[in-house]
Amino acid sequence: MSEKYLINRDIYGVITSPSMNEFQAAQVRELIQKASNAYDDSNNTRVLVARHLNKLERIGALTSTGVRQSKKYKKTASFDEFNFVLKDKRSRSTTSNVNEPSVSKLKSELIKEKTDIETELRIALAEVEEYRGLMNRSSELTQILNEPYALAATKTASLVAKLNVWSKAIKLVSEKEIKVC
Repeated sequence: MSEKYLINRDIYGVITSPSMNEFQAAQVRELIQKASNAYDDSNNTRVLVARHLNKLERIGALTSTGVRQSKKYKKTASFDEFNFVLKDKRSRSTTSNVNEPSVSKLKSELIKEKTDIETELRIALAEVEEYRGLMNRSSELTQILNEPYALAATKTASLVAKLNVWSKAIKLVSEKEIKVC
């Protein structure tokens, strides 16, 4: 087989070790994470390993049984006949600050915060609706509840503005993430 296949050096090292007759993707991920600090993000490493194992299965270098997390891989008899070109893990841009959180982590934090804001906004909107319902009962209740109603309405407007800012920030971070990748 003269065609060359690119494979991550660390993944290749793990699956070609004599003790790896049958293995799962999680085992490969754990072993390469233990062997190198370059795989500190478990989710990215999980995706990297899954893609490589799927590619090796597709070309016939591996076979598998089971599905999803219980899927077990095994090297085929022709595994050693494949012409693999070993490559190192791609590193991120060298201009990024080590202390700076990654773009995807930042995006995840923003999305979580946006979800919290949305929840708070739903509560504030329900509060405004309750005030309106009570104020519709009588003019006396309208006078009593006018100030707290105005505060709740202001809070709602503030949360809408905050939600717009977080949405815009997530959009911009996503665009930067696409440019980085």
